[in-house]
Amino acid sequence: IEVWESVKWSVFDVEEVGPDRLLVGTRMDVRGRDSGIEISGGGAQLWDLRDGKIARVTLFQSRREAEGALAAGDVN
Repeated sequence: IEVWESVKWSVFDVEEVGPDRLLVGTRMDVRGRDSGIEISGGGAQLWDLRDGKIARVTLFQSRREAEGALAAGDVN
C-alpha cells in the first residue's frame, strides 16, 4: 500500500441474493505516490454472512462474472 498516495474503496450497490448472502458492487480509486497517476476500477464481491457478520468474501472482476458464478453454482 506504500506505493499509493491515496486509496478509496466504495460500495455502490448491495443486493440480497440468498439467505445470508449479498452481492456487492464495488469501486476502487487509487493515486500513485510517485507518479500521481490515478487508476479506477469496478468489481463485485459476494459476501457470505454468519450471525450478521461477514464470514467470507469472494472477489469478482465484474457483476456479470459474479452473477454467472452464482447461476452456475460455482460458489458455495
